Amino acid sequence: MLSVCINKPYYGFGNQEIYPHVLHKASVIIHSISNYHPFVDGNKRVTLLCAYSYLFTNGYKFDIPYNADDFMIKIVTNNIGYNDILKWLVENTSKTPYTILYNLQGRLLVSFCSKPLLYIFNTMLLLKQKMSKTTTYN
Repeated sequence: MLSVCINKPYYGFGNQEIYPHVLHKASVIIHSISNYHPFVDGNKRVTLLCAYSYLFTNGYKFDIPYNADDFMIKIVTNNIGYNDILKWLVENTSKTPYTILYNLQGRLLVSFCSKPLLYIFNTMLLLKQKMSKTTTYN
């Protein structure tokens, strides 16, 4: 389920992307993870962490506001759609020129600040995979 949430922003038809801009993609990530509930607990926190990490690696600074928890609850209760999430992201993000570089081999070189976030995100993905492998159904 998590892979569906992460890949959904990249869906398209032919050569046309459905979500062309980074902020569009981030709003889809926020909406998908918070509504599909890929984790047993902490979906809203993981959603914000994923959005922060995604925006940071794509050159945006995401200032998570104090009322983000209330906003996430509104998303989960289906009171807010993609356009409202996009407006919220536009209000709380700013473009930064220094967050990401690609070297010639295509490897990702991320600035020092985002390494802990990527580590946390990768750890959560590994835990999710381990939990799905060890779960038995009767």
